[in-house]
Amino acid sequence: IDNIESKELEYTTRALERLSKHSKIKILGPIDPENRISIVSFMIKQGDKYLHPKFLVKTIS
Repeated sequence: IDNIESKELEYTTRALERLSKHSKIKILGPIDPENRISIVSFMIKQGDKYLHPKFLVKTIS
């Protein structure tokens, strides 16, 4: 279990680092990977508004 937890923390940390580099991406919830679960929710800004989640799902599917 310790091995799974360490890998989960590693992947969450990597995802948060990469997503936080983009100025159009807003991460929801704590930025510190130690204080969150491994699900990373975020919003993407286009102009002065955020894109609708269903639009993003259709775009990347």
